[in-house]
Amino acid sequence: MDVMHIITVVAAVATVVALVFAWAQLRHAQQQARDLQTITSSLSTRYLRQFPNFSTDIASLLARARQRIDVFCDLPAYGLVSNQQAWFEIEQVIRRKLQEQVEVDVMFYDKKRREEVLREQADHKDFRSAGEHVTAALSRLLEDADDARTVEELTQEQILQLCLKRHEQVANEVYRGASAKVDATVSKPLPVYFWMIDTEEAVFSIPIFSGDSTEYGFSTRDRDLVAALLEMRDRYRKMSGTPRTRR
Repeated sequence: MDVMHIITVVAAVATVVALVFAWAQLRHAQQQARDLQTITSSLSTRYLRQFPNFSTDIASLLARARQRIDVFCDLPAYGLVSNQQAWFEIEQVIRRKLQEQVEVDVMFYDKKRREEVLREQADHKDFRSAGEHVTAALSRLLEDADDARTVEELTQEQILQLCLKRHEQVANEVYRGASAKVDATVSKPLPVYFWMIDTEEAVFSIPIFSGDSTEYGFSTRDRDLVAALLEMRDRYRKMSGTPRTRR
């Protein structure tokens, strides 16, 4: 056997060994990734995403409700413009769960505070130039209101009133039949928002009131945290003069 043949055989064997080693390393890395994902998924509280991207998580959560839904947030139609498709999903789930006789308890800002919040948003951005998804969302609101105007024809004030009107409709129509009356509202800034099912699991968000304000979304199954969220809601309910609901 000549030297070149030996070198060729050795090189081929080395290549095969290297490929096998690489394959084994890849399998090990994939297993570690799966183990990490399993650990992350099993954590009782974990970070989701920034607003409005966790709105789909809210819809998924509420769809799993068997007996009870608790909603505690700033605006009735949460994500109405920022993530309209996700809001439509949330709306449909709420309507369906009410038909299924699931108990729904809601609490959000009163009319005055809603307007203040939306005006604060309007002071920081022009809705008419906030991006294609905002324009599309506003166009849908105009269509639903049988308004033939385009978004470009509206003033900031008109856009504000359009959104306020829709939030009021959601409060009075979508949540009609909820165990907490529509007037179960608060006027003080809320430090956290949450959506909870069966007093067991929740998506909650922490709003950041500075600069380009946003929210950070989390999910939790932690019993103590779930209890703390409900206790906080009950304190706000007491301050607003609305009776505490049973759990």
